Amino acid sequence: MTGSDQPTEILHLPAAGSEDVGSARLRAALAARDISAIGRALRHDVVILPLLHDDATGQTQVQVIGFPAEGSTPAGVELCLFSSSAAYARFIGDSPDRSFALRRGSDLAPFLAQHHAVLARVAFDPAEPHAMTASPEDVLAILEPQPDDDDVAWLTEGDEGNPDAPLTGRVPERTLADGLEGMAVVGLEVPLPGEWVTLDLAKPRKLAKQISKLVDRQLKGLAPAPVLRDELTRWLTTVCERAAQARARTMAFLVQRSDDDALALTMTMYWHDLGPAVGEPSHLEPLARRLAGLDDGGTVLRADTAAGPLVRHERVLHGGEELGIAKQPVLVLDYWLERPDGNGLALVSFSTPHVALTEHVRTLTDALILEGGWVLEPER
Repeated sequence: MTGSDQPTEILHLPAAGSEDVGSARLRAALAARDISAIGRALRHDVVILPLLHDDATGQTQVQVIGFPAEGSTPAGVELCLFSSSAAYARFIGDSPDRSFALRRGSDLAPFLAQHHAVLARVAFDPAEPHAMTASPEDVLAILEPQPDDDDVAWLTEGDEGNPDAPLTGRVPERTLADGLEGMAVVGLEVPLPGEWVTLDLAKPRKLAKQISKLVDRQLKGLAPAPVLRDELTRWLTTVCERAAQARARTMAFLVQRSDDDALALTMTMYWHDLGPAVGEPSHLEPLARRLAGLDDGGTVLRADTAAGPLVRHERVLHGGEELGIAKQPVLVLDYWLERPDGNGLALVSFSTPHVALTEHVRTLTDALILEGGWVLEPER
């Protein structure tokens, strides 16, 4: 079977696998038979997804397995998911088919929706003492987003009440000595959907053309309004110039519109070259302490992500006069990430006047950051 969204990275299982590759929380939830916890782990964390890869054609398929009739249960086909690569290794033994993908559990929903009529069941850790099975429909149900879902808060669960809990000690050190020799960290890539327009702040001539196209896109379908066009162009230019002066690298605008409304959301990315941390385990450590000590009514959450240690600073500010909304509240979500070379920080800042939509905006921005990754180039 193939899914509409095939895995982008194929891993090959070593002989014994590893308990550290996968989701310890999913394993614990399965052992406890806690359906709610299993659902949370699947929505927020990763699973081991077995694959079949044809080297000759380069095609990859999700592996499903036939099982014989068992008592009153007829023979059928099942999708096996694993909480760790070690659990997968114990299941397949000496089988030569050892490819797998590490996928977020929620990413399985399209595959299950497409093939639920063919699949008899989904098996979790089938070779383990805590093995469980469920129908595809039941798994789809627990993959449905819940009102209290918060990826970053879930990752930091247990640390919310302790703002001084060190990031190091909970997360692996990421330095050039850990597989980055000869490589330079040159950027952070945040995957933005097609509704976003990215502006290059480093190239003024290109920026002017990008702003013009963005204004055209925003005003498309409206009656000619030269004054509005001039004001929007001037505002965008001013915002970009100020961001560039603050050493921002790029800005992006979400240009999602309906017939009677539009979602205004801005992303600005900053890059801080600081050199090695002195007197601290990382640059992020003192920053996290300082943010936690601010009296700004905001919240600070810390986590380890695929891109490394992260601090999220969420608060509500008020727009300045340059925005023409001097007293309008603005939601700001700052994501500070420790660079893997240890020589600085990256800041991705989101802002929107839609404070009433905080939960929805946070869900969107969390997802974008958690999908991000570092850009590496050979050192010159």
